[in-house]
Amino acid sequence: ESVDSIILVYDLDRLETFYRLENHWLPLIQRCYNGEIPVVIAGNKMDLFRQSSSTTTTSPSSNTTTTNQQQQQQTQAQRSRQQIVSLLQKFKFVRQCIKCSAKNLLNVDEVFLKAQQSVLYPISPLYDLNTGNITTKCTKAFTRIFRMYDVDNDGLLSNAELNAFQNRAFHVPLVERDVSGWKKVVSKHNPSEERVIQDGKFTVCGFLAIF
Repeated sequence: ESVDSIILVYDLDRLETFYRLENHWLPLIQRCYNGEIPVVIAGNKMDLFRQSSSTTTTSPSSNTTTTNQQQQQQTQAQRSRQQIVSLLQKFKFVRQCIKCSAKNLLNVDEVFLKAQQSVLYPISPLYDLNTGNITTKCTKAFTRIFRMYDVDNDGLLSNAELNAFQNRAFHVPLVERDVSGWKKVVSKHNPSEERVIQDGKFTVCGFLAIF
């Protein structure tokens, strides 16, 4: 009952361990904790794949074998990515999947860091994993921020006003191409009927869509 976060480990070299994780452990965690406990998944024994990829041969007789091995590795890597994406979509409480090597201490600290961050910086106050939207309280907070930086009180956020927020929050200025990219994205993927861009500026709905 005093669990804050969970790290699940599977063997990258044994696909059945991933299936066991997907079909047993994650459903069990979901039933016991109602998806409220953050989970970080670690794919161990990454060193085996790094060794095989770094081993190359130059003799003509082994070119075909090497090519086939490379193709098999690429196919396996693509399948692995698809499986992880599917898992993340199915179990919303899984925060991240990280490949690591306990033998070589590769990304081991990253696994524990992500588990710690999932507790110190929880997503639930900001984002509803079930609906896929930011929470009501978060919406109110961002709306208040919008009004604070709408200096000319026209109900829109210009590039300069957005840049002022960026500098204050992250101490990094915006790049023009980033702003243009955001405008294209929010306009293209706008699920509501409200306008997100007006007169080249962000509306409240458009500003919320960034997040």
